Amino acid sequence: MKEMNKRARKAAGRYLELQGYGIVDKNWSDEAIAGKVDLVAEDGGTIVFVTVSVSGLDGDAGFREEPLSREQAELLAATWLGAHPDAGVDVPVRFDRISVLVVGQDRAMLRHTVNCLGLPGTTC
Repeated sequence: MKEMNKRARKAAGRYLELQGYGIVDKNWSDEAIAGKVDLVAEDGGTIVFVTVSVSGLDGDAGFREEPLSREQAELLAATWLGAHPDAGVDVPVRFDRISVLVVGQDRAMLRHTVNCLGLPGTTC
């Protein structure tokens, strides 16, 4: 499963690059905070914090949704921004989710949810 997660994050990063995003950071965590940021990307001046989830066809029923709460996502983002002053001041921030469904040895389906925390009460 660990290898599948690693490959899913890599595929998600490639997908974002093909969509014109710049990858700024990968698999970032802070010891003081529970949780991690799978990918940090830049999209037209917006810093995008991307959660990547992965599931396979070996018994899973489609895309896995492991919600990250708004509070946890914002805390991780604020901590990342604090540790990276070069990211800028007054920069817009967005939270996206990429769900990866592995359908074969080298095949997967990706679902990209842009601004997954855009509505009150939603999770990412």
